[in-house]
Amino acid sequence: MLDSAKGPSAGIIFQFEIALLELAQIGIDESISIEKMDDIAKEDENGTYICTIQAKHSITLSGTNFGSTSEDLWKTMNIWISKIKSGILKEKNEFIAITNKKVPSNSIIRIFNQQPYDEVLMEIKYLKQKQEVEYQKKIHKKGKGHTMKKTIDRIGNVLANPIELKIIIENFKFRESIETKEEFLNKINMGTLESNEKKDFIYQIFLGWITDSSKESWKNQKDAVFSKKQFEKKFRLIVSDHTLVEGIFRTKKQIQTNNFINIGEVNRNQLFIKQLQEIERPFNDEIIKDAIIDFILADIEIAYLITNKNGTFLTKYDFKDFEDRCEDKWNNIKKKHIRKNIEAHSNEELSIVACNIYDEIMQDVILEFQDSEKFNDSNRYIQNGTFLRLSNSPKIGWRPDWEKLYK
Repeated sequence: MLDSAKGPSAGIIFQFEIALLELAQIGIDESISIEKMDDIAKEDENGTYICTIQAKHSITLSGTNFGSTSEDLWKTMNIWISKIKSGILKEKNEFIAITNKKVPSNSIIRIFNQQPYDEVLMEIKYLKQKQEVEYQKKIHKKGKGHTMKKTIDRIGNVLANPIELKIIIENFKFRESIETKEEFLNKINMGTLESNEKKDFIYQIFLGWITDSSKESWKNQKDAVFSKKQFEKKFRLIVSDHTLVEGIFRTKKQIQTNNFINIGEVNRNQLFIKQLQEIERPFNDEIIKDAIIDFILADIEIAYLITNKNGTFLTKYDFKDFEDRCEDKWNNIKKKHIRKNIEAHSNEELSIVACNIYDEIMQDVILEFQDSEKFNDSNRYIQNGTFLRLSNSPKIGWRPDWEKLYK
């Protein structure tokens, strides 16, 4: 393919990639549109635009985007101004410029929303004056200065609309050197997949989905609009493939690397620890230590996935559903091991039954998360930690007489 063809093609793909990245991090009632109002735009639940995005891509190693005199910058500014004047874009709308390259260090957009509006306005006026001087030098050369004149006119039109310009300047952001695939996979908690082939495969599934769906919409004279709910549905279809999902949860080793756990500082009055202390067995101190680590790591990961604002699709309801599944499993195992009335057990028998229930659950039980992910040795702490969290509530126990002791 000729370089002249590669550039536009890469730019079109980049637009879909940015739309995909934005979909991964919008709110549950929001949606993303492509080539409806701008390259990409974000809409709230009422269909009101709350963010508009210009995405520029360069394939050359030395290429840059959004320079002070770039044609695309001032063309974009004029488009935004016209949208504000027509009422399509509101005063609180965000205006974002995104590029896969580094924005020039001297680009005027670096001071947008960073300096007082009056100072930015003066810089734009000064830029226009400089361009006009350069233009006068070039007009005497045949065929020179045509593009520069267009840019000067566009800057002039921007300056002629100070109210709208102020709205843009005060709500402007830019992002540079974007690595779309890496950022997207991290947003959906699959950046930890060990296999690059799996990462590529998952990314291409999503990219193909948004590209093909957009083309189909345009073919049928419809807008290409994607809701977060549509995106989550696609996500859940993908994670239902058992071969792709080990990246949802970080491994035990990954979390321990970033979180130092001082066992000595753990509150030993927590019920999940007390329940284990009541069991008389060899090596109980080591078993309790392992339980504390799983309990804490599960707490860390669950809180991370629920509160993470970078596009996670797991909610407290997902974990509540898994807790219910764990409780049902515990109930079945409890019935299997408790074969006579609680009062008929000696204290030694109570501990033996507790050991049998606890060990089967912690060592043998393998549950699925969302009917898709089977836990393995690297992330089993989530399953074990969930059982331990239930014993801390307490909703479950290990000794047959746990309710009498702790409820």
